[in-house]
Amino acid sequence: MPFAPKNTRGGRVLVEPISPTLFRLEEEVRYVGDVDEFIVPKDYVTDFATVPRVAVWLIPRFGSFTKAAILHDFLLTHCLEAGRVSSVDADGLFLRALRELRVPAYRRLLMWTGVRWAALFSKKRRPGWLRTFPKVMLGTVAFLLSILPPLAILVVALAVLVHNAIELVWSLIFDGKTEAGSLST
Repeated sequence: MPFAPKNTRGGRVLVEPISPTLFRLEEEVRYVGDVDEFIVPKDYVTDFATVPRVAVWLIPRFGSFTKAAILHDFLLTHCLEAGRVSSVDADGLFLRALRELRVPAYRRLLMWTGVRWAALFSKKRRPGWLRTFPKVMLGTVAFLLSILPPLAILVVALAVLVHNAIELVWSLIFDGKTEAGSLST
């Protein structure tokens, strides 16, 4: 198993909340890869998955992928800085860990796409981004296909609501009143 359980609690992650968005590990999280082993130490502070507030409805900040998110945070904050992994490798390990945790393929693609887009906007993480561009575009299209249908429904519903509100206000203001020179029956 890639995430080595340290205890008899089924390998669950134990954390202490230190703020509404930050958590301190109460014990280490160990990931054993093909070549390397990564140990996220006890007391490491994480925000789990860094998901923009607007996208939390699609991908929550924690779930079956929590260990992968913690590993990814650690890879970016410690291993990238130390030159132990590249940004592309950190994101690739994240994708692999998501698969090993049996996160559904579609969610894995969306999460990996999100971290690759974030890499584009970080000078330290940008090297190698172009190499992942085709897959990032595939994930972006998948994301857009996820949000466009509900967004279209929302826009139509809001347009109907605004139209009905305008008609109501219009009728309250102008019904029963006639303009000078108009014919009345």
